[in-house]
Amino acid sequence: MQPKKPRRRNPHATRAEQEPSPSRDERLRYALEGAGDGVWDWDVSSNTVNYSERWKMMLGYQDHEVGNSLNEWKSRVHPDDLPGVLGHVKTTFASRNAAYHVEFRMRCKDGSWKWILARAMITHRDAGGRPLRVVGTHTDISAWRAAQERESATLRMIAQGAPLQDVLDTIVRSIEARSPGLLCCLYLLNETQDHLRVVSAPGLPRSYLKTIDNLPVGPKVACSGRATHTGTRVVSRSIEADPCWRPYREAARKARLAACWSEPVCDATGAVLGAFACYHRDPHTPTAGEISTILYAVQLVVLALDHDRREKALRESEERHARALQGSTDGLWDWNMITDAVYLSPRWKEMLGFAEHELPNIRQEAFLDRLHPEDVAKVKAARQAHFKRGVPYQVEFRLKTKSGAYKWFITRGQARRDARGRLVQMTGTISDIDDRKQVEAALRESEHFSRALLDHTSALILVTDATGRFTHVNRAVVDKFGPPALTLIGRTPWETGILDPADADRTRHRFANLFRGQDNPPVEVRVSGAHGEPLIMEVRSTATRDAEGRVERVIITATDMTEHRRLEQEILRIAEEEQATIGHNLHDGIGQTLTGIFSLSKLLELELQGDARKSAARISELIEQAVGEVRRMSHGLSPVSVRHRGLVGGLKLLAETVRTDFHVPVESEIETVRMQDREHEANVFRIAQEAINNAVRHGKPRLIRIHLRRLDAARGELVVQDNGRGMELPGGPNGSGNGIGLRVMQHRAHLIGGTLQITSRPGKGVKITCRFPCSTTSKRPRNADSS
Repeated sequence: MQPKKPRRRNPHATRAEQEPSPSRDERLRYALEGAGDGVWDWDVSSNTVNYSERWKMMLGYQDHEVGNSLNEWKSRVHPDDLPGVLGHVKTTFASRNAAYHVEFRMRCKDGSWKWILARAMITHRDAGGRPLRVVGTHTDISAWRAAQERESATLRMIAQGAPLQDVLDTIVRSIEARSPGLLCCLYLLNETQDHLRVVSAPGLPRSYLKTIDNLPVGPKVACSGRATHTGTRVVSRSIEADPCWRPYREAARKARLAACWSEPVCDATGAVLGAFACYHRDPHTPTAGEISTILYAVQLVVLALDHDRREKALRESEERHARALQGSTDGLWDWNMITDAVYLSPRWKEMLGFAEHELPNIRQEAFLDRLHPEDVAKVKAARQAHFKRGVPYQVEFRLKTKSGAYKWFITRGQARRDARGRLVQMTGTISDIDDRKQVEAALRESEHFSRALLDHTSALILVTDATGRFTHVNRAVVDKFGPPALTLIGRTPWETGILDPADADRTRHRFANLFRGQDNPPVEVRVSGAHGEPLIMEVRSTATRDAEGRVERVIITATDMTEHRRLEQEILRIAEEEQATIGHNLHDGIGQTLTGIFSLSKLLELELQGDARKSAARISELIEQAVGEVRRMSHGLSPVSVRHRGLVGGLKLLAETVRTDFHVPVESEIETVRMQDREHEANVFRIAQEAINNAVRHGKPRLIRIHLRRLDAARGELVVQDNGRGMELPGGPNGSGNGIGLRVMQHRAHLIGGTLQITSRPGKGVKITCRFPCSTTSKRPRNADSS
């Protein structure tokens, strides 16, 4: 563009009119140059450019050293940048945009390169819209680009995992290079969080660093100690004037440090990690720009620290994983789902019997061809469920080993997707479970055998869990109680409704014994059969426990004793009848004969004199004793008192007989207790009779006590106790005894659904307690007799 000719002055104009008035463009140019930008004015039609003096000085030229052609600009643009810049200008010209900006490098007079930001505006176009004139500026952005390059280099170092110390040193040097005259020191807290250690301070003297290293954290410690303590910025415009610097003032003076300010280094949670200190040679207060620069540096420091922490955690995790795999019996596999390449660890191959080099890392040959045909569908289904629904990938299958035999394995894995959601990788482990599978097979076989054994035994077997609820019953239970037996599952014995009410309470007590670690003796319980018929079951129970002694389950076995007890009662009935017959025969036969002999002996006694008469009297006395013994035997063998008087009357007569015939005091306390039938009453009477006979014959007691009472609505109790010589019982003072009489008493107690307990010690007498079920009719008034 040719320079404009000056306008001729009007000689008649006033002074003000004669002075040239700057145009709007000229005023804009002055303003831009005043801001430090170089201005250029391009006449597109002539391809000439008017470059401002500032434009030329920016590249190191004097005003007269640069012409006004467009080539002056093009020849100085970096060859790598020129095509892009010209293309940008061409695009702007072709569009209707009026302005554009672009960054590029230009060569200076000394051969160096500067980064330039060019801004331009198309100010005039012709009628066809073609640009005629473009005005723009050049701004030197070399320092900004250099800082940007340093920051980018720092970020690359962090991303690439450079050593933390190198990254922190680079951050500090970058800040110092960006801010001439600024000296920086980066502190981090020690492990105890009470002192600051110098991490990076490349521009500070070593002598000064020795003084400030391991700086205490506190409210009155220089700048960084306070900033770390409060978590806020601390500024000391003059170190000499700040009392908090007194301990470190001399060291700062020797290092020619006059001012300091410190910014706390905080992580994302607000926790203070250290401090970033900034020093100046002269008293100084930080500007907003300086503060912004240091805040950005602090962010980089936090980013580097966090990245380093994560990298260390990752390395530690990988090392732990590697150690775990080395010490583990599992094999590792990794499948690239894009290329179908796989990695199989040496342990993976070893489990199949191969050395590492013997089995290639080829998925088809190493895995698919060795998979048992029956397991192919199962493996595929597990894989698809994992891919489509996110179900954890875990599947058991068989693989052919080197020997040709199949072994069982279990694999677990996890698939990974890329940013677009494509499946790209799957990694997992494989474990040898062949021994476990063999044990499971043996266990299943054992379970089948046990179930067959349980289901074909005549004994009833029931299993409960730790809460007492039935979990299993064998076939014998179903056969005995019919289909309703299956409703027992999930219920406790006392909730089933098949137990007699009294037995339900005793069952709770027996379960409590098992949970306390006590054993239960066999017991007979009364239950209702499939058609409501009463059954007598002999029940045994035992508990299985875990390693810590807690009850896991209770196993109950029951034997149907109904027919057995019926036969026993029939035998006893026949025996009772035979005893009654013998008793009658003794009374009506031998008893009557002896009575007749006794009468004749008395007549003979009257006819004799002297010694003969005395002998006859002695014979009469013996015969009389024999008659009494026969009568007692007759009455004992045929207890008519029970049949005619009931249990209460029979026991009272028994007590009176003992007093009269054996001259042994008897204390009796007898309540009215009704039983189901006369046979049960006879058995209770026989127990009392046997206990008293044993006491009289063997114990020589001075006193016998008989107590009959009702314990509750469904239970009665008979107690016969003497203070005679007592006896040794097998199993201790509370043993059961093994004499015939004692066993008969035990048997009779079982027949009536009761229990018998015998307690004795030598010299302390014998106590026999029989508890038995009784009728649930209302209790009669107490009828006691004591003597």
